[in-house]
Amino acid sequence: MEAIVTQVLHVDHDLESKERKRLEKRIGCFIKTIFPRFAYRDSLPRTSVVSQLNCRPKDVLATWAPCNEIKTTLQILSLFQKELSLPNNHFIPSDPIALIVRSGLDIDSTYLFLALRDKFGVSYDWPQIDRMCNEGWTLGEFIDDLLRLAGFGLQRS
Repeated sequence: MEAIVTQVLHVDHDLESKERKRLEKRIGCFIKTIFPRFAYRDSLPRTSVVSQLNCRPKDVLATWAPCNEIKTTLQILSLFQKELSLPNNHFIPSDPIALIVRSGLDIDSTYLFLALRDKFGVSYDWPQIDRMCNEGWTLGEFIDDLLRLAGFGLQRS
């Protein structure tokens, strides 16, 4: 089996700049004033995240194999995909949680954490989420924490 080499999600500043300019022309800055909860953030990395996820092969999910709860982990990844309206769930454990969570609208992130609460009975408040983002948590660390709090025990070997 070939080794899967995948770059960690990151912000492609050139791509983001081009996309931001295109969006500004189409929808204008007034949306942020009128509908702040539905407005894109100034530093929205969505284009970078979507572009990189589209380039990743499906076998990237094999990077989650050391996880004892692989089926549950894949369900969590699918929730991230669905609630954040991303093209697929081809995440790797070292992807930064801040980049993923902040890649959509604020309301999308809210729905993501509500879905995780409904599915696993674990609730995260915004100060906790901001702390994880500011401390540089990875998606793997977040999933380990979620599974631990949900009663699955230690996850990765």
